[in-house]
Order: sequence, then structure tokens, then C-alpha cells
Amino acid sequence: MARGHLSRAYRILAEAEGHYEQQAWNLVVRRCQEAVELALKGALRLVGLEVPRIHDVGVFLKKHNKRFRGKIAEEIDRVASI
Repeated sequence: MARGHLSRAYRILAEAEGHYEQQAWNLVVRRCQEAVELALKGALRLVGLEVPRIHDVGVFLKKHNKRFRGKIAEEIDRVASI
């Protein structure tokens, strides 16, 4: 499931790049927000957490920060704010 979330996030980000080239700014912002949400939910799943059915999972990243390793663990506050 984690890989599925991350895979969809990459596809949506590629879609956002197409909107960027077309200068469809509102769609760029929406797709980037969606890509970030899916990527963060993928990160939660990767460490074995159930993904809450809300859009902003930053609180859960901070709450369970001990489960993360490496770069994301070092930047958890910044990642959660995104």
C-alpha cells in the first residue's frame, strides 16, 4: 500500500508538471497538494501506521516521529508542515 501511494504521488506530480507547462496555476497547486498528501500517507504506511481519513496528516507524522529513520526523521517538523 505504501508503494501504491508513492507511485500515485509520482504520477500526480508528473501531471502537475504538465499543468505547469500550460500555466494552469490552479491545477498545479491542486495536484501538488494531492501529491504531497499521498506521499506523506505512503510514508505513514511504510512505517506500519494506519492512514487516517483526513487530508493533513502532519500531526500524525509528528506524533509517531520515532518510527521514522534517516532524512525524513531529521526533517519531520518541516515535512509535517508541508
